[in-house]
Amino acid sequence: MKEGGKRLKGLTKNNDKGDLLTMITVVFNGVNTIEDTIRSVVEQDYPNLEYIVIDGGSTDGTLDIVRCYEDHIDYWISAPDKGIADAFNKGIQLAQGEVIGLINADDYLMPGTAASVMKLHDRQAPKIICGAILLIHPHRPLRRWESTLQGFEREMTIAHPATYMPAAFYRQWGLFDVQYKIAMDYELLYRMRSGGAPFLLSKDVWATMRSGGASSDYWKALTEIVRCQRCYKPAFSPLKSRLFMALRYLQFSAMRLSNNLHIGYWVGLRCKRKIFKNEN
Repeated sequence: MKEGGKRLKGLTKNNDKGDLLTMITVVFNGVNTIEDTIRSVVEQDYPNLEYIVIDGGSTDGTLDIVRCYEDHIDYWISAPDKGIADAFNKGIQLAQGEVIGLINADDYLMPGTAASVMKLHDRQAPKIICGAILLIHPHRPLRRWESTLQGFEREMTIAHPATYMPAAFYRQWGLFDVQYKIAMDYELLYRMRSGGAPFLLSKDVWATMRSGGASSDYWKALTEIVRCQRCYKPAFSPLKSRLFMALRYLQFSAMRLSNNLHIGYWVGLRCKRKIFKNEN
């Protein structure tokens, strides 16, 4: 195990400068993207922000980058874990903030996010605060994803990189379920919503998310989503669940095929040629 950060030097955060926000980044061999993530957090203008990095035992140079920001990270640890949910839970158990946000190593925060989130936080009536994100794909334009509760019982409609949780809610409803390898965020939010947790939705863009990562295993994610629905508050019969999974997977496969073939590019190029020909 390796560890570092300001805490080991006796430097800790408190609520003297306003409610404490903890940001957590989990990473494993993310040398190509981790610096973007770290900088997006440490350059936030909110005065009372705690930053924790949980590394799963990277061997690709990720820790070299983390150490470069040693004076800006409150605590980091590098040790093997049991997956993403386990890494999230490690960070949450180390967090001292009233509000906790999770930003993975493939994603990064937009400037001003921390201050915007904490303006919406109400200590007397805490809520799960959810914003919007931008999705980046190498063969598609930027796509905006706004969190919504409409359709949440069927599929993930909450942008997790832009979701901020009161720490008290983890104590009340529990941590991430390590049995879920991809849809652990959906399971946690479904559990909390079924238990009556209040949500506050914002249209502000708080993060940018790169395509890929664990959630790109779409079929496995769908399987875990359906398992969660059956466990807590089944929205479909078993037959409807299977039909829904098949439909969503066909849609995803068609979209992936379109991206791989660059269909959007060729259609756009054909249209431009046609317009140019007509003008001449």
